[in-house]
Amino acid sequence: MSVGTGAKQANGSSFWPKISDNGRYISFISSASNLVAGDTNRQADAFRVDTTTGAVLRLSVGAGGKQANGKSANLDMDATGTKFVFSSTAGNLVSGDTNSTEDVFVRDVAAGTTKRISTYGGRQPVRGQVEKTTISPNGAFAGFTYKGGSANGSYEWTRSTNSVDMIYPDYLLEIGPATNYGVSTWYSVYSEGSHCTYEDVDVPQAGGSLAIEMGACSNYYAWAYDVNPAGTMVAMQLEIPDTLYLFDADTSFYDDDPEDVAIAALPEFTTSFTLASDGQSVVYADDSGQIRKWTHKTGAIALISTR
Repeated sequence: MSVGTGAKQANGSSFWPKISDNGRYISFISSASNLVAGDTNRQADAFRVDTTTGAVLRLSVGAGGKQANGKSANLDMDATGTKFVFSSTAGNLVSGDTNSTEDVFVRDVAAGTTKRISTYGGRQPVRGQVEKTTISPNGAFAGFTYKGGSANGSYEWTRSTNSVDMIYPDYLLEIGPATNYGVSTWYSVYSEGSHCTYEDVDVPQAGGSLAIEMGACSNYYAWAYDVNPAGTMVAMQLEIPDTLYLFDADTSFYDDDPEDVAIAALPEFTTSFTLASDGQSVVYADDSGQIRKWTHKTGAIALISTR
C-alpha cells in the first residue's frame, strides 16, 4: 500500500503501518521520496493513503504544507483516519521550535493543523528521545514516552484543554494503546523483599479504569496487550503459559491460574494482535506467519491470509 500516484511503488522503506476502523485509510512512515509531489527533504515522513481514491497525503508537514527538515517516526492514527500523532526531529513544523530535540506532534487533517504537544510544566519543551506515541480512537487523547533526557517519563495530552500531564515520572512505566477515555499504562517493578517482578496494566474507561495485576513470581509475564475503545476489554499475551487471554473486569493473579479469571483463552503465542472495537474477536499473527481471526464466544478461528 506504500505507493504513490498512479500506483507507483515507493522508492524507500516504509514502516509503522496503521489502518482506520473502516479500512479506508492506511498510514505509515516512509523514507520514499516519490509518494507525493515535491518531496525533496530527504527525510522519513508520515503519510496516509486513501484506499478508495488512491490519494496519498503527507502528514508530517507544517503550516501551508511546509515539509519537515527532520525525520518523523512513532506514528499512530485515530479510528477515523483523520487525526494522528507522531514524533519528529524537525524544527520547522511549528513556530518557536528551537529546542533542537525530538518533539511530539498531533496532525488534524480536517482542520489542516499541526500542533506540538511535547511540553510540560511551564510550557517548556520536553527533552529526550521519544520511545512511543499513541492516540485514542476518538482523537481526544494522545500519549508519549520520553527516555534518556531531562524529563524521563510518560505523558498524556488532552485535546479539549490542550494540556499535558505526566502519567508517571519514570522510564520503567510504558504507555499502551489509548482508549476513548485516556492513555493506558503498563508498569513493571521489582520487589527487593520478595525478589519478584510485579506488573500492573491500567486501562481508562468511563468513570474509572480496568486494572490487571500479575506477579512474575508465578511465572506470568505479559508480552503485549491491546484494548477496545471503551476500555472495557483487554487482550493480553502471557509468556508462561504461551496463551492469549481476554479480560473484562479488574483482575489480580499472582498464584492463581489466569484462566480462572479470564473470560476466554487462546493457547497461542503472538505479540502481533489487534482486539476488535466491539471486543468480540482478535486478529493475530500465529507462529507460522499466518493471519487468523479468533472469535472468542464461539471459539472459531478463521484463516485470513494465505501463503
